[in-house]
Amino acid sequence: MYKQNQRLIKIYTALAATTATGLGSGFSKYAPGTCGSLAALAVWLLLSYLGWIDHIVNQLLLVALVCVLGLISTRAYLRALQHRGSTDKDPGCIVIDEWVGTFLSLTGLSFEDYALWPTAFLLFRFYDVLKPGPVSWAERLPREWGIMLDDVVAGLLAALSLALIRFLFGL
Repeated sequence: MYKQNQRLIKIYTALAATTATGLGSGFSKYAPGTCGSLAALAVWLLLSYLGWIDHIVNQLLLVALVCVLGLISTRAYLRALQHRGSTDKDPGCIVIDEWVGTFLSLTGLSFEDYALWPTAFLLFRFYDVLKPGPVSWAERLPREWGIMLDDVVAGLLAALSLALIRFLFGL
C-alpha cells in the first residue's frame, strides 16, 4: 500500500509540475514568463482555430478552468519545490499564471480578430511586468493566490485596455 501511495504522489506531483509550468514552457532559460505567455497564445490560437472557444462563455469557462487548475497545481508544485529546499516564493518556472492572464487578455476576441492578438499579448505583458497598482497589490497575497491573481488582474487590465482601444478606434 505504501508503494502504491508513493507512486500516486509521484504521478500527482508530475501532473502538478506539468500544469504549473505551462506544459514545460516555464523551463525556458530566457524570459520564462514571456515564453509561457507565448505558449498560451499558441494554445489559444489552436483552440480558436478549432472553434472550441468561439463564444465568450466558452472563453470564460476556459479561463476559469485554467485558473482553478493553476491554483491547485501551483500549490502542489510549490510544496514539491520546498521539499527540495527551494525558498523562492514565486519561482520563474511557474507560468500557468501567465496562461490565465494571456487567456484573459484575449477573451472577447474571435479567430477573425487575429490582428488584435499581438496587442492583447503586449498589453498583458506590459501590465504583468510593470505591475501597476492593483497588480502589485494582488501579488502580495500569500502563496499560490499571489502568484495567480496578479496575472489575473494584469489580464483583466489588458482586456479592458484592449476594449477601450477597440472602442476609440472603431475596431
